[in-house]
Amino acid sequence: MKNKHYDETSAQSIELYAKQLKNKRLIDFIEKPKINRLSGKGQFGQYLEKYFFEYDLNNKKGVDFEKANLELKTGGVHFRKGTLVSKERLSIGFINFSEIINETFYSSTLWKKLKNTLLVYYEYKKDQNPLYYKIRVVGIHQLSKEDINQIKKDWELIKTKVLEGKAHLISGGDTEFLEASTTGSKNQKLLTQPNNAKKAKPRRFALKPRYMTSVLNQIYFNNIIASGDVNLELLESLIGKLKNFHGKSFEEISSTLFMDTSDNNKARYSTISRSLVTHCLHQIDPNAAKNWEKYDYKIKTVRVSKSRTVKESVPLPARFDPKKLVHESWEASKLNECLENDKYLFIFWRETENGLILDKIVFWNMPTQDILEAKKVWHKTIDCLNKDDLGNLPKIKDNRVCHVRPKARDSKDTITTHLGTRMVKSTFWINASYIRDSIYNN
Repeated sequence: MKNKHYDETSAQSIELYAKQLKNKRLIDFIEKPKINRLSGKGQFGQYLEKYFFEYDLNNKKGVDFEKANLELKTGGVHFRKGTLVSKERLSIGFINFSEIINETFYSSTLWKKLKNTLLVYYEYKKDQNPLYYKIRVVGIHQLSKEDINQIKKDWELIKTKVLEGKAHLISGGDTEFLEASTTGSKNQKLLTQPNNAKKAKPRRFALKPRYMTSVLNQIYFNNIIASGDVNLELLESLIGKLKNFHGKSFEEISSTLFMDTSDNNKARYSTISRSLVTHCLHQIDPNAAKNWEKYDYKIKTVRVSKSRTVKESVPLPARFDPKKLVHESWEASKLNECLENDKYLFIFWRETENGLILDKIVFWNMPTQDILEAKKVWHKTIDCLNKDDLGNLPKIKDNRVCHVRPKARDSKDTITTHLGTRMVKSTFWINASYIRDSIYNN
């Protein structure tokens, strides 16, 4: 057996070895004369396995690094306005209709492959040799409790359909994170299924692109924040500059920026936060501020008490029009679009005995499982509007993620509903407690 450059029994050793790849290309680690051209789908993954990790190509049921109980998964991403977007769903493995009906979730082949996964994702460029892809995300992903619960629920729904002889009726839209996707092969042979003579399309387990986009951004930005590197990426450089102001007082930073901090200026905290970002961008590069606009991050200023309690909920960008809201589908709704696509830079100012200090800076976008929670608020809002029951619009105590409340000049600033009644202009708000638990303390 070859002497590998990592300990095959240690997931930590394998991950550490893999992290050399970040912001580099496979070709940087392989001697060209050694490369035999590989063909077919998944060329990047094949090259990675054969020439970087130096193990034989496989398509086995077990995990890739058996001795470390670690699965390897690769895929492509695009950059859109400064955030990563998964190029496609992440395929886990084929569904054996005869086997799944006798499995439990925790005894399943799927769980063995999902519970400890090393992700290596590259920036996809059309017509580029996979050896030259720039690698953007490297890290072990371990599912959160919330993710496990949802994926287990998805798996059980798929199993139930197979058990009931409905494998031919399975749809990707049945589930939230995990799907039973078609294989995409031409002239695919239909398979027999339990409890029904009707044959079904072959399917494979896959994690949906929306879910993978959320996972990849968490790994990518957590790595940036943890390292503090001032690198080629604008976001990394900005974090490095902002960190120089950590722990400094509101007055000291305002003075540096030559800004007014008068108590009469109600928007002074958000004004200083935005000015600080602009100041740091100018320090990076003359064109950095212009490039920052392309990223389209929403800057949110949040004050935190001495006891580290977030003081206020945060409104989402646009007030909703009740006449339009009741006719939206969730997929096309403004709330879903906002939560799926918008990215935020949270700047936290914490109260101390000597006044406010810059306490924390967090790049954030809402995880998929929390978007599903917000969807419940959206449904209840439509239900209340249809019943003209405005007094029962979702309140902060009703949902851990968000709620509905007015965002208007005053109580006379109203809008007409589809039923002809009037309501104070309102919007969806991210709960203060959610900001504390999922963004500030996370």
